[in-house]
Amino acid sequence: NFDLGAWGSAAVNVSASLAQRKTGRDSNRISIGGDWANMSIIGPGIVLNPFVEARYDVYKLSDAAGIETDVERGFAVAGATLSHPFIRRGTSVDVLITPKVMTAWGTSGANEDGVFFEDSPVLELGNGSIFAPTAVTGYDRWDGGGRMAIGVSASALWRNGFRLSGEIGQRYFETADTAFDPLSNLDGTSSDILAAVGFSYLGRLSINVKARFDDEDYSLVRTEVSSDISLGRFRGLVEYFKTEPEVSLNLQAQE
Repeated sequence: NFDLGAWGSAAVNVSASLAQRKTGRDSNRISIGGDWANMSIIGPGIVLNPFVEARYDVYKLSDAAGIETDVERGFAVAGATLSHPFIRRGTSVDVLITPKVMTAWGTSGANEDGVFFEDSPVLELGNGSIFAPTAVTGYDRWDGGGRMAIGVSASALWRNGFRLSGEIGQRYFETADTAFDPLSNLDGTSSDILAAVGFSYLGRLSINVKARFDDEDYSLVRTEVSSDISLGRFRGLVEYFKTEPEVSLNLQAQE
């Protein structure tokens, strides 16, 4: 990482993967990339975060029939995030509300080169990626073109240690990419609506709920609930999830 002072920060990274199988397809990759980001305050507390990311990949692929293909590709994304925190301090509780919008443009066409998807069994846009420059984690897929995300987060912190937080947001895309399926939440020109609510008390108890709502009829299609309790040497964790067929890996409701 490079600290550029008033010009922000930059980083360069190199990654490689090797997937060789006795039967089936092989996928070998080496990538070099870089990113830059900065932050500045505009006017009455508006936070501006510009960013640039770029990467170059070299793949050596072999399908099940043993036919080898070499793929070289490069892409980049540039944009900015704007947010405006509103803070209200009280005698017993502090409240923070932050509207946020991200807009960016990235190069397109990276998913048309026949690269196998080997990154993970499931690719899905989650709450933590709504405002990310690129919503795709890993290397084998890329969300190109223009994109925008709009949302708001809020939190309340009481003096006695109680904390309540929440966030809701949605991501929009210039064009639909057929490389993504409905499970990924990246398949159309708008993602499903993602929301999260969390409660915690002094690090001893936390309850978190994440929900995914269909972007057309606003029906609840995915729910995740987790609760963590810590009392002395005792610690317990309880998790529950439910998904509807349209966003399940096997196209069946799961619970």
